[in-house]
Amino acid sequence: MRKTVLIAAMLLTTAFALAQQLERCTLDGFSQTVKNVLIPGYDKACGMVSSPSFDYMSSIMLYPEKRELVYRKAKDNYTGQLAEDQIPVETSTMVITDKQNSALTALFDALIASSREKEEPKPGEFVSVGLDGETYHFFKDGKAGKCWSPGEGDNRAKLVFLFREISRYVRNHRPLSDELIEQVQDLTKKFSM
Repeated sequence: MRKTVLIAAMLLTTAFALAQQLERCTLDGFSQTVKNVLIPGYDKACGMVSSPSFDYMSSIMLYPEKRELVYRKAKDNYTGQLAEDQIPVETSTMVITDKQNSALTALFDALIASSREKEEPKPGEFVSVGLDGETYHFFKDGKAGKCWSPGEGDNRAKLVFLFREISRYVRNHRPLSDELIEQVQDLTKKFSM
């Protein structure tokens, strides 16, 4: 009996952890304008692009070779814009330490490695569809994973909050705190399971 309960608990824990992984995707859905303006050099970087329903897109990028974090936010509605230079973009840059660079790179490796294919709903299963919210794309080495408006307490929500905090630090030109790097390391473990 005890063994059965333990196995059931392990299966539930594993199922819950899998439900909190990113959905595997590609960056093909982004227009060339987005790639040029918000994520230039994306082939040499890893990062997160935030695409909200009622605000402008933003990105936080890590260029590991330079140990550089770059935050970008479109300051205008760029849909329909033809030339990249017509889109005003807020940009902030910050150099980070080797330890911070290694920790963030390891997190992106874990995120991409743990991304899973989208599961199709089973017949009769309740499917929640959101009309407004925010989609977050995480990418590295040409691979990507995404999530849409993750729920509170979900590891993906913690991930989004972490990158929003990192963006805030970069925008305010403040060095990343030890607490943020501890959160990075903790999430790396959670997404490596």
